[in-house]
Amino acid sequence: MYLRKGSKFRTAINYGILKLQETGQIRYLTIRWLPRAGYRACENVGDRITSIALHHTETAFIFLAVSTVSALFCLVSEIVVDWKYGHRQSVKNVPLSQPE
Repeated sequence: MYLRKGSKFRTAINYGILKLQETGQIRYLTIRWLPRAGYRACENVGDRITSIALHHTETAFIFLAVSTVSALFCLVSEIVVDWKYGHRQSVKNVPLSQPE
């Protein structure tokens, strides 16, 4: 860890890292989450997970389509409102008689 010398957190963090090393948690997490040489992403035979396919991305594409349609609806609504009411001038609070 990169902590300033004399930091009050340095001892606690070093102790926590030492405990994680002693229990094997760091090794487990390294093997579990960091890719190895020759390892193919999204492929794990033990968990019956195979490489990603197009049908796995179906939800993302549906969300993208709904978001795009919603954004276009908002755009068209703003254009229509501006076209219909945009020519009106705003009413300002101006006194009827100006002091001279």
